[in-house]
Amino acid sequence: MRPMLNAMTVVPTDGNHDDSPNLNYTYHFNTDNEFNYTVTDKPQFEGIVYNFVYGDVLFLVFSMQDFWRESYDQVGRTWSTYLTDHVSSWFRKSVTENPDTKYRISLAHFNLFSGSDHSTDDEPPLFRNCMLPTMKECEIDIALQGHDHTYEVIGPVNPDDCTPILSAISDVEEVEVDRNKNMTGKKGGTFCTDDGTFYFIGATCGHKRYYPHSRERMESDYSEDPAVIFDNHHHNVKNYFDLFTGMFGQPEAPSFTKITVKDDCIEFNSYTADDDQGNVTLFNTMKVVRTKEHGVPGN
Repeated sequence: MRPMLNAMTVVPTDGNHDDSPNLNYTYHFNTDNEFNYTVTDKPQFEGIVYNFVYGDVLFLVFSMQDFWRESYDQVGRTWSTYLTDHVSSWFRKSVTENPDTKYRISLAHFNLFSGSDHSTDDEPPLFRNCMLPTMKECEIDIALQGHDHTYEVIGPVNPDDCTPILSAISDVEEVEVDRNKNMTGKKGGTFCTDDGTFYFIGATCGHKRYYPHSRERMESDYSEDPAVIFDNHHHNVKNYFDLFTGMFGQPEAPSFTKITVKDDCIEFNSYTADDDQGNVTLFNTMKVVRTKEHGVPGN
């Protein structure tokens, strides 16, 4: 991979498998480290929270991995010093300093919403409590997520009540439901982010694959009881399945998504790749649009 990586720009973030006393992330990447100089209890890696503007997009790359390093609400999971104070303040500062970009995109390995095995982990309710108000205040258009090795098109999501903004969705094609490859029977679509964030997980380019949970399973996993929400078997998102407003499934092959910023939209083209020959097949195309100008926090 060295020749390829030496010839391309890489925008890295860390995930749960990167936790290591060897600090491999720090040794391999050289990203902006301003965030680490401003917080009291620093993340394990240098340069793990950073932003940049490319064209008409503000990118906010951040880690949720270090939510526990200072202090957090271990009972109600409503706040984390790292996320609620440090990361959220950094989000607000970033968008205030870059008010004129047309789109705002966040990138993190962990997810706020997902529809497979990690949807019932004990961390997402904490992440949602901490970050959804920030996503709303900073008017984030797109959240690129990982962790669940499934193809998931979610939202745009109303951050106040975790419901899909159906009036913001058009041109979705109805196709045959497949319990593995496409649980929703939806394909394509145009998603407007004027009033909520569009969440996307692009499955995996590797061999470890998760499979989509059905509506019935999501409903059975739902609970409002705080005693069980953090037991790794339940979630607290009512009508969770309705958030999956586009294609939702396991492509059953290594996959990747080419995301192109155009004059009138951000276009997503998702492909599967042949394991042996490297041939690619386009399996989904969709667009994200914004018609309102962004505001800045406090105005």
